[in-house]
Amino acid sequence: LELYNNPKNLFVAGFIGSPKMNFLTAAEDGAGLKVAGNMLQLPRAVAGATTLGVRPEHITLLEGHGIKLADVRVDLVENLGGQTVVYATTADNQPINIVLEGQRAVELGSTVAAYIDPARIHLFDAQGQAI
Repeated sequence: LELYNNPKNLFVAGFIGSPKMNFLTAAEDGAGLKVAGNMLQLPRAVAGATTLGVRPEHITLLEGHGIKLADVRVDLVENLGGQTVVYATTADNQPINIVLEGQRAVELGSTVAAYIDPARIHLFDAQGQAI
């Protein structure tokens, strides 16, 4: 659980968990972090961050549940009964996987807003080390 919750680098973060952690290109911009064309105001230091990591199960499509990460295009939906897995792409063509609890109606080809809890994200520097 320590490796899952607090990975020290990109390799460990991507190795633990299924589906694996999403890695999105990030750029520090003043007091915020630019990810997938959106400026995220995070309640923590972002200096040196080049990658934002977020686990598929820590993303929601429900407005008001965290901060908006990005608008994403739905490329594939897997309805697994107890979970719905959404394979999507950000506006800047980065792949992102989302695992939703239960049976969810998500329309293929639609654009939806993805939200994250800032406390559940992981930031990594250019060398792949956790910040």
